[in-house]
Amino acid sequence: MNSEGGQLDSVRKLGADEGNWVLSHKRGSSAGAESKETGLERGPKPCCFGVYDDMQRRSQHCGADWIDGFRSWNTALAATLFMFFATLLPTVALGMAIQHQTSDRMGLTEYLISNSVTGVINAAVGPQPMLILNPTGPITAITEKISALADRVHVDYFVLYAATGLFVCIYLVITAACGWSRHIRYMTRFTYEIFGCFVCSIYVQSGIHGTMLHFE
Repeated sequence: MNSEGGQLDSVRKLGADEGNWVLSHKRGSSAGAESKETGLERGPKPCCFGVYDDMQRRSQHCGADWIDGFRSWNTALAATLFMFFATLLPTVALGMAIQHQTSDRMGLTEYLISNSVTGVINAAVGPQPMLILNPTGPITAITEKISALADRVHVDYFVLYAATGLFVCIYLVITAACGWSRHIRYMTRFTYEIFGCFVCSIYVQSGIHGTMLHFE
């Protein structure tokens, strides 16, 4: 009787182990499929595989995006107006701030032109539908530091600004070619919260500094 009970326990344990293995295998398969679907998995090609994968996945929906936009014109119009005002107000505020910080070298006009041109180009040919292009606090802070550095080392501001933009362009091309963006899956929500805190602190500091200037 004891031997039969022991054999029954062994069979149950074996079944539980097999069930756990199947469950873990399914989870691993679903995680791998999700990584492949979102483009976060390293591809077989050593160079530009992520760019090719994005173009291949997005090309299937480019036509439908335009057709659905014209077919549901009321929804598209509401989303367009929302995004227009959501990006216009920060652009105006940061443009006025950078105009004062750079001694009128760059200001609201440049911010509006760059935001509109890049936004239209990205909406027409960009593979990322959820990307919002508008000036942010960190970009404004970096632009201010470039202006201060140009004055300190006696270098033309526009030359230094163009060199910075060229370096960022080369860095982004290398990042896209090597597929480094796939490592974002290892980042936790802590990284997102730290960046959000950094952006909010810039807006708070800019608002307080601008208010104090009116009383000086």
